[in-house]
Amino acid sequence: MKELFNYIRDCFITTEVQKDSEIKNYSAEILSVSTEQKFEWIKKEVLLNGKKVEFILDSGAQISCINEGTWKKVGSPFLTKVNFNGKSYTGDEFRILGRFFCSIILNGLEEILLVYVTKEKMNLFGLPWIITFEKKFGYPIVTTLSDKDSKDSINSIAKEIIPTISENKEMYVIQKDIQEEIQAELKEKFSQVFEEGLGAL
Repeated sequence: MKELFNYIRDCFITTEVQKDSEIKNYSAEILSVSTEQKFEWIKKEVLLNGKKVEFILDSGAQISCINEGTWKKVGSPFLTKVNFNGKSYTGDEFRILGRFFCSIILNGLEEILLVYVTKEKMNLFGLPWIITFEKKFGYPIVTTLSDKDSKDSINSIAKEIIPTISENKEMYVIQKDIQEEIQAELKEKFSQVFEEGLGAL
């Protein structure tokens, strides 16, 4: 009996080790596949305090930030200190040197917006800025289409939607006319039902 117990125990341990090994190998394979895929950033060139600066459009960023080099390029404006650090999408914290209000010109439209200066390498055009400009433009700026293509796409959608709306209105009018015609016919055929008095409709 003891030998049978030991045999079952050994088999169980071996099976568990194999399963654990398989899981680790599988995870590593997924990680290696994901790191091999490289995607192009969506970038946009804007005027920041009159200087051309290229930003990465990032709707996942809760703040817009520039690196220290860009800050110096635009004249090292006075920074207001902040009492918090930033956190990247990987969960790593990074230092924020400060923030300042700046002039941002995108596609001819100027806005005065808050930007943060960091020790990181990238300039990020974050969600608050994206929302501000998209509300003013009336079309998305975080897109792989050019600005002209984006406008053309919206115009073509509008051309498709507007006739459909007017067609639906015409259909509603036709349905209403038919409904009134049916009611008149019913009143004529079943006049007693429509007479005034108890039980009348």
